[in-house]
Amino acid sequence: MMFNDPMVRFPEYPFLLPGLKFIRNNGFTIYGSPGGVFKINGSAAGDLLQKLYPLLSSQKNTLEQLVAKSGLEGVRVLRVLEILFAKGCLINYVDYEALNRLEKYFVKNMSKNKNYNSIEDLRLLTANKRVCVRAAGESPLAEEIRGRLAAIGIPLVEREEAGSGDLVVYLTENDWEEEIEEIAKSRDVLLFSHSRQHLQIGPMLGRKAARKEGYLSAKSAHPLAGAREAGYDKAFGRIIFLHTLKEYFKFGERLLLKNYIEVDARLSESNVVPIRGVHYLGEDSLIGEYEDRVGFPATKYLNKTSHLAHYKASNAKLTIGDGRSFLWKKTDSAKLDPKLTELANYLVGYKKKDGPMPKKMCPTGGNINSNLLYLINRNPDYLEGEGLYFYSNLDGSFYMINRLDRDGLQEAFGGEIGSGGSGLLLVPASDVDMIGSKYNDFSFKVANLNLGVLLSQFVSAARVQDIGYNVVTRFDERKLLELFGVKTTKELINYVIEVV
Repeated sequence: MMFNDPMVRFPEYPFLLPGLKFIRNNGFTIYGSPGGVFKINGSAAGDLLQKLYPLLSSQKNTLEQLVAKSGLEGVRVLRVLEILFAKGCLINYVDYEALNRLEKYFVKNMSKNKNYNSIEDLRLLTANKRVCVRAAGESPLAEEIRGRLAAIGIPLVEREEAGSGDLVVYLTENDWEEEIEEIAKSRDVLLFSHSRQHLQIGPMLGRKAARKEGYLSAKSAHPLAGAREAGYDKAFGRIIFLHTLKEYFKFGERLLLKNYIEVDARLSESNVVPIRGVHYLGEDSLIGEYEDRVGFPATKYLNKTSHLAHYKASNAKLTIGDGRSFLWKKTDSAKLDPKLTELANYLVGYKKKDGPMPKKMCPTGGNINSNLLYLINRNPDYLEGEGLYFYSNLDGSFYMINRLDRDGLQEAFGGEIGSGGSGLLLVPASDVDMIGSKYNDFSFKVANLNLGVLLSQFVSAARVQDIGYNVVTRFDERKLLELFGVKTTKELINYVIEVV
């Protein structure tokens, strides 16, 4: 359960996020949560939540106190609290109680964007972070931004004193200033370009953000319509201030790392312009399109409470996904070689299969049960004889898929496979479709990563057990998959291990 998971920091004193709205209707529909509207179904759940609501919204209570005061069954209370916590609706009362007005405003953003576990966490990570507001020439707008930041306690610094962890906010009436390139070598630079009729928000420039070449290429491809008139609209100060706070505290989707936003003075129209790296240009544009499509959605998974994503029902099922077919014949356990079974379990088996989050011997992206282990047996005295097999990590058994097709095997490998050694070929595969149900287009990279880790796992086992082996990388992947009956789904094979 989430409550006992060491990677989840469950609130010691569960307290409802302020501003939530609960509508009763055969359960409760909850509005205002960071993840959007959701519903807790069932009249029983509705009755339970109705009893818990006053305790969660106005008092400091531990889980044990909530159970005692509500008179409800502990398991049911915890289940509802886990749902609320996973939706970002629960915070720690002691964190909220000590907050000032500005910090209470930040609580919702923290919950929504999941970059911090608590205000204390936020304070710690921003303790030494400062902001340098710099402008190309005299700028009343820069003075306004400095005043707004100072008023809420954000520490300011001049450019000469700015360190590598500080944020530089740069204001200009042009598309580019030469000194920006020098500043961005060691600091993050948040660029704002403005005229009287127009404001450009971003991009963020730096070593881990957009680069000069990509930004200027995007600017040349998306020129502004109409002439630029010097100055700025009075509304721009508030917009720049809010975006500066967003980047300073790392709230939001960090859109400006790879894009900039164009806004007109009436604030009625905006346009997000993507910034492409050099590999997006010219003859290599296809590579760029692929990289953009499979780019890892970091803001969705790489944050302080990302571990909660694994508890989503559809994701949790993937940890025990079953690759077996009912058409395959289960091998008699008496015919199994204990050493082979031990090796197979070490490669794709589980350390611990009980509980909501089964742990695997060899880690996989997202803890998905996507690593598959096929076996080509050319030894007639082994297992059920010559044939193609599949190892199931759910029951620790081998299943015969089919008898050995020697002609098909030769065609897949482009010739005869050596007959020396044990006669066994281990064929690790990765189920791209299964990974894709969680990571979408990023699944191909996850699948390749999984197979690389699995090969490392095998090498460590081979050294311990003194197993001789050859790694074969030249074969027809599609024909090899077809031998195992894989024709419509997407599985990946990067190598075959010949046990000698």
